[in-house]
Amino acid sequence: MKRPSQLDHARRVDREFKDQQLVVYALRRAGILFNAQSNGLHLSKAQAGKAVAAGLQKGCPDLMIFTPPPNIPEAVGMALEMKVADKAPKTERAGRFSGAEAHQKEWLEALEAVGWHCVVAYGALDAMDKLAAAGYPVKAAKTWRGVQLKTLEEVALEITPGEPTPLSS
Repeated sequence: MKRPSQLDHARRVDREFKDQQLVVYALRRAGILFNAQSNGLHLSKAQAGKAVAAGLQKGCPDLMIFTPPPNIPEAVGMALEMKVADKAPKTERAGRFSGAEAHQKEWLEALEAVGWHCVVAYGALDAMDKLAAAGYPVKAAKTWRGVQLKTLEEVALEITPGEPTPLSS
C-alpha cells in the first residue's frame, strides 16, 4: 500500500498530466509545431536505460514549441514547464521559474541563453494564458461530452489517461 506522501505525489503527477493533455490539444488544434518530453512517464529500469541512451535528459521542459512565438520576435521557440496550479507562487517576490526543480531551472536558463522564451505554467489555464500572451492562437475547448464548460479544469477532471478526449480527436 502506498504511503500518504506517495499518494499525494501520484495525484499531483496525474493532475499535471491532465493539464498538459489540455494544452497539447490546444496546440494541435492551432497547428503549432511542438513536441512533448517523456520525462514524466513511469518506465522499467530497462526502458529508462534505453531512453537515456537515446537522449532523454532529466529536467528538459515538458513542452518544446518550435513555432516561434508571434509576440516575441527575438525568440526562436517557447519552452513550457508544466506544474500543478497548487505550485503557483503565492507572492510577487517568487522567482520566474518558481515551482521548478533545480535541474529544470538549469534547462530553462540554458534554453533562454540560446534564444528560447521559457516559462513555468501552473495548471492548464495559466499555460493557455501564457501561450496566448506569447501570441499563439490557442483556444480552450468549449464543450465536453455535450456539456458546456466554464473552465479547462472541468475538462481535466473528466479525463482518464488513455481515454479519447475533446483533446485527442
